[in-house]
Amino acid sequence: MPCVGRRFNREGERLLLQAEDGAVWSVPPQWTDLSILDPEVVISDGRAPLRVTDLMALADLVERLSGRLADRGGRNV
Repeated sequence: MPCVGRRFNREGERLLLQAEDGAVWSVPPQWTDLSILDPEVVISDGRAPLRVTDLMALADLVERLSGRLADRGGRNV
């Protein structure tokens, strides 16, 4: 997905990634290869590619997206 912009909010920097269908998603840069390495990930020496807070935020995003698909009858749009 191409990065089409960067935004900052109270949680920090967010990247705007555009999906093939034109939808734009706001994600933390540490979920992509566009950020500098997080010290927590470096110290884990590859054993933990994401922080616990990132995994919790990702689970929330998946839950919200799942609800949108269900609202559309399960179709991939």
